Amino acid sequence: MLQYQRRIYGLLVSGLGVQASWKRHQWKTHNELEVDSEIHMEQSGSPKKEQEPGPLKVLSMSCLEELRKLVAEGRPVGFIFDNINLVNKVAESVLGKIDDPMNGTCATAFEVYGANDEALNQSHAEAAFLSAPPLERGNILLFCVEKDLHRQLMIHTILRLVVTSGGEGLTGYLPLLEVSQLQTAQLIDLHQTRTYPLPTMETDESTIDGTIEVMVKIYAAAGIDTTSESFKKRIWLVAGDLKSLKNLGTAKEDRAGNDDPEYSFGNVTFIIGLFHTVMAAVTGFLILHFGRTTAGAYNPGSLHFHNRLLERKPIAINSPIPFTVAKNLIQVSLLARVLHCLTLVSGCTTIGEYVMYLTTLDTAQGIGQQMPNTTQDRERSWKQLVADATTVYDQYANSQTVEKLCSA
Repeated sequence: MLQYQRRIYGLLVSGLGVQASWKRHQWKTHNELEVDSEIHMEQSGSPKKEQEPGPLKVLSMSCLEELRKLVAEGRPVGFIFDNINLVNKVAESVLGKIDDPMNGTCATAFEVYGANDEALNQSHAEAAFLSAPPLERGNILLFCVEKDLHRQLMIHTILRLVVTSGGEGLTGYLPLLEVSQLQTAQLIDLHQTRTYPLPTMETDESTIDGTIEVMVKIYAAAGIDTTSESFKKRIWLVAGDLKSLKNLGTAKEDRAGNDDPEYSFGNVTFIIGLFHTVMAAVTGFLILHFGRTTAGAYNPGSLHFHNRLLERKPIAINSPIPFTVAKNLIQVSLLARVLHCLTLVSGCTTIGEYVMYLTTLDTAQGIGQQMPNTTQDRERSWKQLVADATTVYDQYANSQTVEKLCSA
């Protein structure tokens, strides 16, 4: 594997160097190149040899070759695909010259770490799904141990927000914060995911037929025999955006009567891209917590309140805003609430006053007037900070307290 990586990196660097050299020689016109070609043919009397593939083409084919070896060995792999949109801009905006848009689909294969045939057995998964009892209320409620873990995680999140974003006076607690990080034994071994890019496809995957064609091309490029029993018995993981997976899911539903996985996609399991999951979460958060039309301009749980404070172009639910703007609005609003609640439980009027209060606790421990610099110097104030963060969660993350404040 190390030799494969070295060859890939070497070809990539070589390819980038060839491209840079080519840009330096682009001053030659097309006519000059044609003249050089004609002179060469006249002198040699033989047609021009077929051009050999460049370093980037060799790089692509090498990755594809390694992927096919992986598939031939029976190793489990998954796929990710998404659309690509490129536009060649014209140099001059004149009649007859327009931008040339290019659309297609790119895909990447990845090795599923730690998986085996038993874990990806399609028949076992289908049997477990059919024999599963109906979902009950008790299935989604947390156990006592899980409730305690959730509480500790929330308190640690409050501490992290305060320490990392509360100002210079609180960043000194970062080493103590890292030591208090909760850990679990349910960890995946540290490893590097091996990815194998596939050749781009001139296929529009925005339609159902296009998505089906993309899957057919992916299987063909990877050298997967969809008629084999090994293919039909295995679960294949496919990741993408919401629209692409919805199209693939529609194709899967339309072919539900066909039991052959080669045509029904019955052995395909979808994985929604993390970015699209976060976008859906941000949209849902805005609608659920900030989207109440009856909330006034002085209600922190409304967009009217934030628009009044920001004094910028109003943000409305029915008018989509950039993802980064919506995410920053949620995070900054949450941080401001946490810091404000911290001042309420401590009795301080500002965060600066609270920092001075913590410093006083450390200096009263026997350091004199010296400012705390080490982790040992801040242990007393750190315990107070943890206690205040716990009070913030227990008091202001309580549903009864929230209901009381909302009805006030």
